[in-house]
Amino acid sequence: MVFAKLRERFRIPEDDYIASLGPEQILKSFLTNNFEMLYELCSSGQSGSLFYYTKNKKYMLKTIPEREFTKFRTVLKDYFQHMKNNPDSLICRFFGLH
Repeated sequence: MVFAKLRERFRIPEDDYIASLGPEQILKSFLTNNFEMLYELCSSGQSGSLFYYTKNKKYMLKTIPEREFTKFRTVLKDYFQHMKNNPDSLICRFFGLH
């Protein structure tokens, strides 16, 4: 729900988001090891995470370890409030945590 509100706040239509990286496309890519729907940006970052662009290059995805996933969820409420109150913030915009 938080990410849907963030996407709404930044005027990203839900159908556009789903068409770009809906669960079907992403899960299918990772489960079948067929990454034609995604373009690899680089082999890995310093953290060892992989970065991808969606096929239409509107969004970037980053793989993260479980500890980062857990940590992000603990700060999500504060992140949402910050982005809501500071729409021109230079902090990276996250539109989903899948």
